Amino acid sequence: LGEVRMSRKRVETLEEVTPLRRRAQSSALLLTMHYASKEIRAFDLGNYLLAKYEALVLRINNKMRHHEIRELTWRSVLDALSVGLGIAAFIMAVNKALNGVISACDVTLIAAAVGSVNGGLVAVIRAIADLDEVVYYIGKLVGIMALPSPLAQLESAQPAPPRLTAP
Repeated sequence: LGEVRMSRKRVETLEEVTPLRRRAQSSALLLTMHYASKEIRAFDLGNYLLAKYEALVLRINNKMRHHEIRELTWRSVLDALSVGLGIAAFIMAVNKALNGVISACDVTLIAAAVGSVNGGLVAVIRAIADLDEVVYYIGKLVGIMALPSPLAQLESAQPAPPRLTAP
């Protein structure tokens, strides 16, 4: 559940950040295009555009950093649980070996098996979370595509006017 929640939060964070990235990109484009340099100098817009770009990049970085810290915290907790279960299984196996129920070789096999199963489960859980992220994203995309077009639609196509020829 934690992995699925993180993947959905990732999509939501990207949704929030995408418009900001577009605005930052347009400001950066204006600042770096030689076509716009004359107007930027004439109207003294350089400092304004640079400040706007820096503020947008700072907002983007803060949102992404906040998300990444939250994701790192969740992953750390989930990995600590995974390691804790592995340690508990190893301790139980060593205890059984000390009581003579299993051999030292069996402890090694159990430790390897627990590690393999744990790694496999983590891979399956992360794959399910990635799949859920894709399905969630596609659901949002389908919702956007279902919105009505803001552009006027013609009822029927009109033929192009005849081409004028020079006399």
